[in-house]
Parts: sequence; structure tokens; C-alpha cells
Amino acid sequence: MKRVIPSDVLEMIDKNQRFLLISHRKPDGDAVGSTIALGKILKQCGKEVEYYLDLPLEERLDFFEESNFFNKLSGKAPDVYVSLDCSTLDYAHKPPNFDEKIPILVIDHHISNSGYGDANDIRHLSATGELIEGYLSKLGVEPDEEILDALYTAISTDTGSFQFSNVGANTHYSVAHLYEKKSDFSHLAKRLHLVKSYNQMKLLGEAIHSLRLEEEGLIAYVVLDYETIETFGGYVNITDDIANIGSNVRDCVLAVTLKEKEPGWYKVSLRTGSKSGLNVAEFAKKHGGGGHLQAAGFDYRDSIEDLKKQVYAFYQTRSLNEK
Repeated sequence: MKRVIPSDVLEMIDKNQRFLLISHRKPDGDAVGSTIALGKILKQCGKEVEYYLDLPLEERLDFFEESNFFNKLSGKAPDVYVSLDCSTLDYAHKPPNFDEKIPILVIDHHISNSGYGDANDIRHLSATGELIEGYLSKLGVEPDEEILDALYTAISTDTGSFQFSNVGANTHYSVAHLYEKKSDFSHLAKRLHLVKSYNQMKLLGEAIHSLRLEEEGLIAYVVLDYETIETFGGYVNITDDIANIGSNVRDCVLAVTLKEKEPGWYKVSLRTGSKSGLNVAEFAKKHGGGGHLQAAGFDYRDSIEDLKKQVYAFYQTRSLNEK
């Protein structure tokens, strides 16, 4: 499989020494795994690496030893910021002294990413981790077990354990390369996709209980309010599968999940099917977010009823396209 990494990206890595890695708010498995993998790859290339991520990490992702270096900033200005798995700079979790004059390298797989970096590696693969896997051979790095686990975490979580439509031949080629170096990821897969804490299980149950269907089951809503989230340990305990509850309902076309992170401030996740004719990334982008054709998200601070009206109008575009 040919791995094409833009020449200006490789040049930016080669000609600079200090790198500060960032990602999107509430980092998921792809954000954490990609960041750790690239950070350790750069270190093996003799580079100085620092990280600034939105902490705390969710429980299933807090086992990496490299995460002990997160947010331990030296105060030295980096030569380059590296933004990973983040479709817009507005959605990035940036350090307090973020300097817009410092060059940015963007490595991402979201279709809504317009290329806001001074150098960009944006390829619409299954996960940002799939892009980073290609950096191993290109930069001549022999991965240790933590890099392998980080890349598996990135790819496995962003593909829903290889169930989503973003999975392709290249995805399996990338993972096969990981298996060539480590024969068994079963324990990690179970941690990432099956095992939950008591509070996470309770939040999942509350989310399922809140499920409501509209338009004869074609639109699904899941709403977790702030009080419920706080009762079961806070926002960090909301697992990725909560956003997929509505889309798992038979015949559902559009699933909307609202999680109230702070009173009046909702994180909205959108899911749709490959045959729906809807581009949820386009809808999310209008609200300052982004994502993929079938999975996207954004922040929202208005009334839920107003959002439902917008969702319904967006859903109606599917009907218009079918006529």
C-alpha cells in the first residue's frame, strides 16, 4: 500500500526541533492514540515533544505511560504546533499562551477540514491514526508496544471496532502492519469497546432511557442533562457508544444526541446512515463544528426546541433530494 505524505509536511518535521501537539476538546480514542503515537515517533527522530490535551481523559484511555507527559509544558515556545484529529482550529484545545504566529501542522482525516495549517496532511481515511501509521516507515521508526497500542486504539475506536462505513482496505492494511509487530490486541480491544465503570454503565442506561423517536422512528433523540451527567461522575464518563444509541434503532435515518456539559451548553452529536443522502458534517459546520459525512458534532447554547426545528428542516432536505 502506497503511503503518500505531503512533502511540505515532511519538510516541516525535518527542519524543526520543538513540537507541541494538540487535539480537539474532549479527546476520543483517535485523538489520544494519534497524539501519543506521533509524539513518540517524533521523539525517536530526536525531536523535542510536548503535549497539551483536554484533561482528564476518559477512563478507558488513561493507561498510556506517555500520557504522564501531557500538559507538562516547559514554557519554551515550540517551533511548530501539530493539530491532530481536529477539523477546525476553533474546536482545538489550545494552550493559554497559544501564539498564532507559530506555524501549524495539521494532520486529520475529517472531510470538513478545510486545511487551516501552514502545512496539511488531510486524507479522508478511517482515522487520523491510520495516517500516523504511515509515518512509521516514512520516518524510519521502529514502533515500541505503546506506539502499536496507541495506533490500534486510534483506528479501532474511530471505526467502531471496524463496524463503521469509514472502514476500507487501507484500514485493514494499516492494522495488519500493527499485527506484524504485535500478535494480540484482544485485551486492548475489550478495554476499549466492552468494559465500562459502574458510572459509565449507569450513564449509558440513562441515555437509553431518554431515547425518543420522531417522524415515525426516522429521527431519534437522546438527551443527557447536566444533573444526570454530574450524578454519575461528570462529562468524562460519557462513552462514545452513547452517540450511537439512536442510530442503532432499526430504520432510524438521523440520530441526534445532546449532552449538557454545563448548564445551557450542549455537545451535539449527529449520526446518519450511508444511504440517507444527508451530510451531517455540513449541518455541524454551520454551527461551528465539523466531522464526517455520517458522523459529526458541534457545541450548542440555544433552546433544544429550536435545534429540533433546524434538525427537522435538515432532515426534510433528504426528502427533497429523493423526489
